[in-house]
Amino acid sequence: MSPTSSPIPSPRLASGRRKGPRNLPKLPLSAFSPPNTGTSDTFPFPPTSSAVVPSGIIDSHLRVSAIPDGVNRYKSDIGQLVLEKVEGVVLLIENQPSDDVASLVQGSAALQQRIDLPILSVSVPFSLAGTPPAEAPYLAETNPPITLWTTYTSATPEAITNLSWALKHGRAVDIDIQSDIMASSTTGGSSLYDIFEDLLTKATSPGPHATGNKRKPIVLSNIFPPPLSLDEPIVKTMKHPDYLQYQSRVSSLSLFEDVHLKITPPMRGTPETGSADDLKVWKGKLKLYIGPVLEAFGFERMIFGSSPSLAGEPFNLPVSWYDLVRESFAELGVEQDAIDNVFMNNAKRVYGGSS
Repeated sequence: MSPTSSPIPSPRLASGRRKGPRNLPKLPLSAFSPPNTGTSDTFPFPPTSSAVVPSGIIDSHLRVSAIPDGVNRYKSDIGQLVLEKVEGVVLLIENQPSDDVASLVQGSAALQQRIDLPILSVSVPFSLAGTPPAEAPYLAETNPPITLWTTYTSATPEAITNLSWALKHGRAVDIDIQSDIMASSTTGGSSLYDIFEDLLTKATSPGPHATGNKRKPIVLSNIFPPPLSLDEPIVKTMKHPDYLQYQSRVSSLSLFEDVHLKITPPMRGTPETGSADDLKVWKGKLKLYIGPVLEAFGFERMIFGSSPSLAGEPFNLPVSWYDLVRESFAELGVEQDAIDNVFMNNAKRVYGGSS
């Protein structure tokens, strides 16, 4: 950050953060393994993964570059039965100038006809670098609602100002994290995570003349899960310093009351030598990261999205991302209302403005 920046507020005084961590239960190691096939009269069977299905789906991360060819592939991948449950999508516009965004939103009916899916919101890009616009005319009342998104690689002197501007003008702000802030690496004595947390703390501080307006949601993607390696056994991953650091930093992020995490397809952390087709391995890895996020954020601040980040190379998944995420949650024994929150209700609240 800039050397003239004000000191980082104490976590207990930062306006966007709760006062102290919660004591939440830890998931057992058995949660990351397939259920035992033995039977018992004492304990009932857990619900099968096919029995826990969301009442509806909001895909909160569908990149508009997929239109039109990718939409057919998208519909084919998730299947007709799942498609019938899609109640809306959040379209991410990539590299779209602001004057074109106005035309795009004015022609939203034609856009919706092109993709043949209900549009909950259109998310348009802004930069954390440079000077923010004096006004954001295309963020006036629109239908569908407009939200903002940006990418984060490293902090810039303007980042605090620009993120504050976006939070002031947007209904919600998405940040695609394009550096591995959750790992244990450091830069000049400060970790990448510490620098990012400093940005969040200062950008969300209301300042001395705050009017008490409702705070805007911040949605982070490409850290849940972070870049992965499928070659490393799950037991080894659980003891790795990066994973232990991940747990600590997820807990710290959860103290920002308005921060949500978007569960999107992960990037390749290392070149893979094994097969990415092993569904059991995928579920084990995914549940490994669902665990600490669930403990820190609960089911009210996790949001499902299907498009991967542009930060790196995605995996070729053995099944659709929807199926992988749903089955992983189901095998953790979650209830119906929790599944509905992750796949639908949280996105409606954040992007549609519902209470």
